[in-house]
Amino acid sequence: MKSIACTISYGKTEIDYELLMMNRKSLEIAVHPDKSVVVKAPKNSSLEAIEGKIKKRARWIKRQISYFNQFDPRTPDRKYVGGESHLYLGRKYRLKIEVSDKDNVLLKNGYFCIEATSSKPEHIEKLMDSWYRRRAKMYLSKIFDDCWDSFKKRQPRLVSYYRAIRLILNILSVVSVPTVTVVGRCLHDSKLVRLQRCAKPISGI
Repeated sequence: MKSIACTISYGKTEIDYELLMMNRKSLEIAVHPDKSVVVKAPKNSSLEAIEGKIKKRARWIKRQISYFNQFDPRTPDRKYVGGESHLYLGRKYRLKIEVSDKDNVLLKNGYFCIEATSSKPEHIEKLMDSWYRRRAKMYLSKIFDDCWDSFKKRQPRLVSYYRAIRLILNILSVVSVPTVTVVGRCLHDSKLVRLQRCAKPISGI
């Protein structure tokens, strides 16, 4: 399967896309969460015909890219040095780092008080990541237990059970992009064109 990097102009906008020539009968245009555009076309299609179909759907492509733009990170990457602010449950806490003979992270008086055997950012990042994971496990386990107790008491129908599981899955993916798949179809020049907006959860804490 051959991949070709291509670009088309739509008004004042240029749309970059990856073209895959495949054994298929229809043309597929997919917009992914990273705003990349992938076009899958039959092997016998001409580049001119492919570009014509893409241009006809250029407005749709721009709309999907705009949709994913709203989920871009709105805060810069955090640094793992003293004085830097980090988030926990929606609040900011600054780092206080002290070199010690042991590794420990404590949330106290509005600060992340960190004792570490090394003050290197890479080491502090590992300590913070481990701390976040432990806290997430405790926090999410409590939410799950509360939901499960409510489920057992009420003895809801099967559909309510699925709703509880869905809630838990939504919490587990503290995410900047929701899980959605939108598929549209249209006919151009008597050939089927399949359109997709693909999205997958991005996990984080």
